[in-house]
Amino acid sequence: MNYMYTLGIDTATSQMSIALLKDETILSTAESNDNGHHSSNIMALISKVLDQGEADKSQINLISVDTGPGPFTSLRVGVATARGMAQFGRHPIVFVHSLEVLKESVSGNSNGDSAESYPYTVPMIDARRKRVFGAIYKGDKLVEGNLDIEPQHLADKIKKLRGRVILLGNGTQLYHDLWIRELGHQIRILQSDPSSQAVHTARLGRLSFLKHGDMGVHRILPNYVRKSDADASL
Repeated sequence: MNYMYTLGIDTATSQMSIALLKDETILSTAESNDNGHHSSNIMALISKVLDQGEADKSQINLISVDTGPGPFTSLRVGVATARGMAQFGRHPIVFVHSLEVLKESVSGNSNGDSAESYPYTVPMIDARRKRVFGAIYKGDKLVEGNLDIEPQHLADKIKKLRGRVILLGNGTQLYHDLWIRELGHQIRILQSDPSSQAVHTARLGRLSFLKHGDMGVHRILPNYVRKSDADASL
């Protein structure tokens, strides 16, 4: 039997995670809470995951990388590493979006809440400058995405939704008091597990590859959403 080995690379937050899947089975995971200094640790973390999964680079059938949105430098490290491995090793490659990856973690962290009770999900990531990157999903359908928004304005959008909402991501922690004050009983705040991000990155990437095939290295680019501070000052 031929198995599919998928390497998931997620550097969309300050905590980097790597995962190796054999079909749907998790072989190994590793994470590094290096506060965004991913470039010095990423190859060692990939080697650790391959060693623990008793696999080598030649066995990789697919590389799936989270292209953001997220911190500029962190995204560049993950994307450049994934592109380099795919090109050098001639591996197929796909990308997934960080907010979709976050949304996927709800299924394993719902504490018994049904989709009927909480039809909406709003994943969010700290975007600095007192803003968050966010998206609004109803079930699996994207209602509004690629938001680069002030938390108060996001709260105003959520108030208009007809239904209860799950919030998750590091943006919920930074502005916790605001969500509680503005949204109260309309929301449930879940704690996402950064160490599982690469697992969801690998799983979503595998599904994308089985449906659409190899995206090609030239299509794997960071999804910055906004200009960097350096570019914005020009």
